[in-house]
Order: sequence, then C-alpha cells, then structure tokens
Amino acid sequence: TIRFDSRGSGELATNYLIGLGHRKIAFATMPLSRWTRQEIYHGYQDALINSSITPDDSFLFVADPPNDSYGGDIELTAGANIAADFLAGQCDATAILCINDMVAFGVLQTLLQNGVRVPDDISVMGFDDVPFAGVYSPALTTIRYPSEQTGRFAAMMLLDSISSNKGLDMIEMQLTPQLVVRQSTRKI
Repeated sequence: TIRFDSRGSGELATNYLIGLGHRKIAFATMPLSRWTRQEIYHGYQDALINSSITPDDSFLFVADPPNDSYGGDIELTAGANIAADFLAGQCDATAILCINDMVAFGVLQTLLQNGVRVPDDISVMGFDDVPFAGVYSPALTTIRYPSEQTGRFAAMMLLDSISSNKGLDMIEMQLTPQLVVRQSTRKI
C-alpha cells in the first residue's frame, strides 16, 4: 500500500496561507464525494481550528457540475463557475484554496478576467503541481503530490514480486506532501 497524506496536505496548504496572514480562506472544490477531497477539506478545517479560526460555511464553494454542460474541461469550468459565485456573493476571503490545480486555473482565469489581481487582491492555491502550474501566469502555489515517486515505488514493488516469484509482501508506505511556493500567493 502506498498512501498519501491527503489530510496532512490540506493542513499544510492552509497553514501556509495562515502563516501569510490570511484569516479568511475560501475552499473551492468539486463535490466532496471522493475520500481524498474529504480528507483535504478536513485538513483545511483542522488547520483553521488549530489556529483559532472558526470554519465558515460561507467560505465553502462546491461545484455542482451537471453531466453534459461542462464538456471536457469539467474542472476548469467548475473553477470558473466557483470564481463567478465567489465574485457575485462578494465573498471577503483573502485567499482561495482549490481542491486541485485545474480548479485553481479556472478560478484564476475568471478572477483575472474580472479585474481581480492575483495575488495582490486575493491569493489562490491548488493541489497536484501539474506541469503547467509553474508556467501559468501567475505561477501557481500548490501542494505537490509525489505521483512520479508513487508510480516508481509501485513498479519496483511489482517487479520485485515478479522476479522473486513469491508474490507481494505486505508493505505500507506513507508519502509526504510538499509545498511549492510560486507567485499566486502573498503575505498580507
């Protein structure tokens, strides 16, 4: 088993934003139907509570994508719709923590199109560290999932099992999230 600390990654991201001075942090997500999304959200809540910040339901923005209307870019469109709701509701959060980088790109695009300066007016952060995150403008601050390392470990374990002809041993590994600081967040 190779595990990733999703809850810890939510805490890490939120603690980073709190460390920058943000006390009102919105959470932008696809439906919380997946275990990993729930864990990241719980980590977000844990970090807020541990910093004596009461989680505010008005700062939770959940995309509710209808099956066909989003097309192939479901997460980008979800992020764009979340940002539109954020702006329409005049949310006073100073940072938006997005469930993944693709949602963050949709949020960024809509904010920028509406004259909101990132990170001057609001900080935006994602999860995954997809290759495009470093070249987007502004470059996205994110949490890196060690997906390449996870794949490498899984392949090595499988090859070892095949070559030894003894089957898989019970091995459990926990991989740690990594903060990647770029230009989409700032200290307030």
